[in-house]
Amino acid sequence: MKTIIFAGGGTLGHVMPALSVINVLKSSYNIIFITDKKCQKAIPNDVQIKIINVSGLTRKVSFKNITAILKYMIAKEEMKKLIRKLKPDLVIGMGGYVSAPVIRAAIKCNIKTIIHEQNAVIGLVNKYFQSKVDKLLLSFPMDNGELVGNPRITDYYERHLKSKNDDKTIDILFVGGSGGAKIINDFVITNQNKFEKNGYKVKLITGKKYYKEALSQIKSKNIEVIDFADDLFAEFKKTKILVSRSGATTIAEALGSKTLTIFIPSKNVVGNHQFMNAVFYKNMGVCELVEEENLNQELLFKIQELLQNKPKRIKMLSEISNIPCLDAKYIFANQIIKLIGDCDGDSENN
Repeated sequence: MKTIIFAGGGTLGHVMPALSVINVLKSSYNIIFITDKKCQKAIPNDVQIKIINVSGLTRKVSFKNITAILKYMIAKEEMKKLIRKLKPDLVIGMGGYVSAPVIRAAIKCNIKTIIHEQNAVIGLVNKYFQSKVDKLLLSFPMDNGELVGNPRITDYYERHLKSKNDDKTIDILFVGGSGGAKIINDFVITNQNKFEKNGYKVKLITGKKYYKEALSQIKSKNIEVIDFADDLFAEFKKTKILVSRSGATTIAEALGSKTLTIFIPSKNVVGNHQFMNAVFYKNMGVCELVEEENLNQELLFKIQELLQNKPKRIKMLSEISNIPCLDAKYIFANQIIKLIGDCDGDSENN
């Protein structure tokens, strides 16, 4: 059985798309996932994991960057030893600092390599390696690389096709990403009386860091406040309108579940990639976009417009079926199969 190594971590955005592909391949290949302690709990028990000790660089001048460089150098040598021992047929980097020493070591050991970029702007690690690997796979159309999409979208789209839940009990669901977003929480707190006046049923997922603060300030009985949701798909299916950040995985999950979404891109990201992610899909007519600086002026108007304009909601939702690469995890898996020359392992879109 051939061996494939995946590497990703730092955030779940570099892990969850890989797991979607692994689920397609794991019955036919020996899969090993290299990640950091922060993300290891997300890896299912039937996937072998190896923990790597690395950290990311900060944007400011800091001694932390010296530590990060030292960790990278040590990790790179450890990964060389591991790769020589395991002799994988392919190493796949999912972007971010966790994948950097693994891909570097694989290249040095003459192992075939793939990197996948989840965002509309190529990240620093993938930008460095894009000309050095065998394949660059993309979630958004760009000049270089091959478009495969974000594998996470397929998981949610397949669940959507099987779902029979059309009971929209939530008018607006606010989600700030896995860690929460204070600016979104504050918007709900500030406008809670307007939501109640209009009779809107609202749910706010604050993130664990902000939960107690937000809960203490929400007085409206129309607003349910929770810190985290184990099953976002279930929440999406109960929701008329989602208001959320526009990280790559969040977008994939929202669109895959055919949830009408207003994206609020975070400005605190490299290359302003959340904005570019949202612009791509806004131009396709499948979502709305409000920038942080216009939040108080535009968001409430956008929400009211969509809730009151059912034909517009229906049209936007119907357009989601036309976005590219809804079968992304199968396209990605077939790219892997072709690269390692396994003609017996062709993956089919079920």
